[in-house]
Parts: sequence; C-alpha cells; structure tokens
Amino acid sequence: MDLQTKAVDLLNKLESLTTQYTPEVVNEAINVVRITAVGNLIWGVIGLAGPFFIWLYSVKLIRFFTKKHKENPFELWEAGQISTIVIAGAIVVVTTLCGIEKLFNIWNWVAIVNPELALAHKVLGL
Repeated sequence: MDLQTKAVDLLNKLESLTTQYTPEVVNEAINVVRITAVGNLIWGVIGLAGPFFIWLYSVKLIRFFTKKHKENPFELWEAGQISTIVIAGAIVVVTTLCGIEKLFNIWNWVAIVNPELALAHKVLGL
C-alpha cells in the first residue's frame, strides 16, 4: 500500500467518523483536546519550574551540611550531602525530562492552534 492510498483511506475513515457522529459531539471532542493540551503545557511549566526550586533548596541543605561538618568533622555530615545530591539530583532530572516532554510536545501546541488536526491525530491513532 503506497502512501497516497493510505492517506486517502485515513481521510475516508475520518470523514465517516465525522458524519457518523453529530457536530455537537465533534465540537466537544475538539474542546476536550484543547483543554487536555493546555493542561499538559501547564504541567510542562510546573515540570521545569519545580526542579529549579528543588535545586535551590538542595543548595541550602548542602550548605547546612557543610557548615555542620566544619563545626564537627567527626560526625557523618557527608552522608547528608551525598544523599541530598543523589535524591535531589534524581528528582530534578526526572521532573525536568517530564516537563520538557510535556512542554515541547508538538501535538500539545497543535491542539491549541488547530484542535481539529490534533483530534484527527488522536482518532486515527497516528
């Protein structure tokens, strides 16, 4: 099956779906696609802003552990530093990657600008 035939089949499938359902249902589906995209973009912003604040708090916590280590070098304040770096680093990496994926997903932006196209993308499972 060549690309042109597949495109015609997909358009015929989309046309049959839109004529099968009433325009109200299609309009509601378009609104749902748009609202979902806005929600994903908001989560993307949170996913990039959250790690920034976690990083700021981690720096303060590491400075606290460093200060305590200088006051009493025989206690295990290095364990606090290392665990802060590992735990906060893992959280920052994971949330940043998730935020980037949500924020820079092209279909979230398409759903805001052209929700009909995004709905077609979802319906056809592309």
